[in-house]
Amino acid sequence: MISRSEAIAIALNTDNARKLLPKGTPIEVELADKTYTVTFGVIVTHPMPGPDFLSKIKIDARTGRVTAKIIGN
Repeated sequence: MISRSEAIAIALNTDNARKLLPKGTPIEVELADKTYTVTFGVIVTHPMPGPDFLSKIKIDARTGRVTAKIIGN
């Protein structure tokens, strides 16, 4: 099983996310049903409609394989 840190590294390397994310982007990691969900949030300075994340990457915790990419704002 991969670690939380490995899941973050995999998510950051997905679609060059590391280069595209603004500095200071909040990162949340959840593990449920052997799947990590790494969420790259948005820094909210005022209320805004729509998703409160830039992207969510789902990763199989056993293999480290990306299983889904969900794009937010």
